[in-house]
Amino acid sequence: MTDLELNLCGIPFAIDVDGPCSEASLEARFGQYRTSRCGLPVLSPPASLRVSLRDGWRPPRPSRVAFPGAEGEALADGTVRFFRDHEHVTWDPARRVATAERSTQLASPAAYVDVTPIDTPLRLVLSHELPAQGGVLVHGAGYGDARGAVVFLAPSTGGKTTTTRKLPEANVLSDDQVGLRCIDGVWHAFALPFVGDYAKPTTPRMAPLRALVLLEKSPALSLTRLVGARALVRVMSCVVRFVRGAGGRDLLKLVGDLVDATPVHVLALSRDEPVMPLVERLL
Repeated sequence: MTDLELNLCGIPFAIDVDGPCSEASLEARFGQYRTSRCGLPVLSPPASLRVSLRDGWRPPRPSRVAFPGAEGEALADGTVRFFRDHEHVTWDPARRVATAERSTQLASPAAYVDVTPIDTPLRLVLSHELPAQGGVLVHGAGYGDARGAVVFLAPSTGGKTTTTRKLPEANVLSDDQVGLRCIDGVWHAFALPFVGDYAKPTTPRMAPLRALVLLEKSPALSLTRLVGARALVRVMSCVVRFVRGAGGRDLLKLVGDLVDATPVHVLALSRDEPVMPLVERLL
């Protein structure tokens, strides 16, 4: 049995892993986010995650979403279930308990490898729970310092990792997913340990959100302000969400508040164009 306590986006998690698990991998990925180390404030009630790993485990039914995606469904009792080909996660927001069952063998290792068995359950729970806490999980890279944060939004292969590699390592929030929360009327960006091809640990931090930047690839540099419905639609498309239909109206209002409070830009730049001059301009 492996256990650890984390603080992600101000939500404290008590985590138990039952089954074969590399403690070195957990420490490398999440060590700085341990509640005792990270220094972030606790902004939400505590939650727990229990992960069981079993040889030959099979989900109760096949996922209808292509691997490595996840299918989500909200049940009448308020719980939420997430399915993947090798994993089943249930989140009970009333009890604040998440349980995950998964096979020790991945369905398609060549296509996708979870760094640790708690990565996906935590992402799934955050995607559903953050909106209830006045926040959202977004597909994004980010920079943060004492002045504030700039978050770069894009889908997969949209340039997030390339942009991240142009940032000072100490200020990277992530190259894959960033947490955004409204605290006392001010939106903040939170670093997260979930990184993609960047493959480096991030430092826990939160900073007031100064700008959202939608990435586009182009040989010519341009920075264009986006407002109103066009900004809302583009930002909404980058929100991490697995349960379709449930809570859609509230989520749309939340993202609308985010867009109203935060300048939204479209940034077109080439692979070799430096990004820090633009970050300095937006802070």
